Amino acid sequence: MSVCPRVFPRLAAILLVAPLTMLLSPGLATANDPLRCEMHKASEKLRDYFTGRRIQEISVGEVTNGDPTTPSTAGPGIRPLLIEELGRAELKVKHKADVGLAVTYRGRKVPSKNDRKVERIVIEMRFTASFTLENSQEDILTYRIEDEEAICIILGQTVVYTPPGKESAQQGVLAFDKPKTHFDGTVVLAKENDLYGVEILIDNKPLKPENEDGFSFVKMQRDQTYAVRLINRSSIEVAVRLSIDGLNVFVFSELRQKEGPFVGAPLYDMFLVPPQESVTIKGWHRNNTTTNQFKITDYADTAAAKMNKATDLGTITATFCAAWEKTPPKDEENGSRAVGDGGTGVGPPITQNYTVVQRIVGRVRASVAVRYRIPPPPK
Repeated sequence: MSVCPRVFPRLAAILLVAPLTMLLSPGLATANDPLRCEMHKASEKLRDYFTGRRIQEISVGEVTNGDPTTPSTAGPGIRPLLIEELGRAELKVKHKADVGLAVTYRGRKVPSKNDRKVERIVIEMRFTASFTLENSQEDILTYRIEDEEAICIILGQTVVYTPPGKESAQQGVLAFDKPKTHFDGTVVLAKENDLYGVEILIDNKPLKPENEDGFSFVKMQRDQTYAVRLINRSSIEVAVRLSIDGLNVFVFSELRQKEGPFVGAPLYDMFLVPPQESVTIKGWHRNNTTTNQFKITDYADTAAAKMNKATDLGTITATFCAAWEKTPPKDEENGSRAVGDGGTGVGPPITQNYTVVQRIVGRVRASVAVRYRIPPPPK
């Protein structure tokens, strides 16, 4: 049985930001972070290939968006997870090896499994191996990602999902083909008059977003620190996963899983937002009392660069899922479910207190993405 099933609903421990910020952690037996889960499964397939060729050491290059028509920022987040999961699959990743692995990804439309007349969006990842001794190169694996939340994070999509089915698939295709952005003042919403939204703050003041080709953009200056306000206007609790430049905000957390198949992975990966309320996330989680502020920096100092060199920067993505203690919401069913030349770095530590709570987490209901642009460095 896979240790990465991504079934819904699922039990998780969540962080609550003081006085109302709560954190969720994945269970020790599974990985709930959708990108980690997908990289775990891809790594197992890569292990099988390399084991068959008696290869135990590889190097990993950049993970890049293979479709320039769609601005995506997930490369910095995918690469470190891939390296970690290759290690779990007992492949040693070195800075230099006789075999190198290059990875590209792109979103594409494919027929739905149950109705081939209905299209859905998937991510195709192409793994290409370079063999130094043989002076050759070979495409060794095409891995398909079908998880809706993982797709939203990778593509930086703004979309509302209904329960899985024909309409949900069509919403994903529409967000891919004809992206739209919706504002309520300074709040970016998943759709017009929607219940879930995001605001970007500088000095506790919200920035005014702009619509560019259906994408939400905000302008920020170098060396500014900013915060992200997660807004829940619904009547239920929601668990929110927040990614900056493709990196989960818990990527630098000192609190790690100590047992189970994902030893060393972050202990938490979601925030809880109570009904009709909002919480403000000020930076990268370090522990339950300390946060490193989100800071706009030159690329070399960005969080993405610290997680290994990559070039896709510029998107803040929040995915919203229903959360509950005992009784699920009535509409919660069982079942499955690159812009600019700077980026977000790790700023100075500040105090931000969190409380851990346990909730059951359901399917992804909405994703809100905000792209950011900063001016070029002075000459």
